[in-house]
Amino acid sequence: MIDAKSISKGSISAWQSEISDIVQVGQHVVDLKWIDGNRQFETLTITNNSTIVYDTMLSNVILEGTKKGSFIKYLGWIWQYDQRAENFTRGRIVADVTPACRNGSLITCEKICSAYLMLGDAKVNCRCKEEKFCNLEYSYAWKVGFNKIKVGYDKFTLEVEGILGSGGNGNGSFSEYCR
Repeated sequence: MIDAKSISKGSISAWQSEISDIVQVGQHVVDLKWIDGNRQFETLTITNNSTIVYDTMLSNVILEGTKKGSFIKYLGWIWQYDQRAENFTRGRIVADVTPACRNGSLITCEKICSAYLMLGDAKVNCRCKEEKFCNLEYSYAWKVGFNKIKVGYDKFTLEVEGILGSGGNGNGSFSEYCR
């Protein structure tokens, strides 16, 4: 079992540096203990008098969207949740490919792979195979709290390790053709 007392001073310093922009005088730092049967863990929460400002566990709402030729994962703060992707301001993971064509033949594949997450970490890996079409493969991961993102042996796969905080990962592929 792990709790906040087993976290290294370096990890705590990094976390304090990461959240320093949102912490203000008059806010409260609360150490919450979560108990699920025999398992328990702790999260650190920052609140003001009316709302949660930050929590290592509860600060994620995810909306996954797709459109032809792309994958997008919107990451939001739990207190902003209203099911409209444009309001998910915490972060975003995007994998997108568009074929550049001339007379119906593929010239090249233009890909966009980007990820960001406020007060956390998000990564995306993309590789595109150009044949008679654009085939984009992607893997992604995001994490908050004291978790870490680990790159797989294949240098492409991403995983999340740890239990203090939250995160997720996944992968997929799609193809786009010239029209």
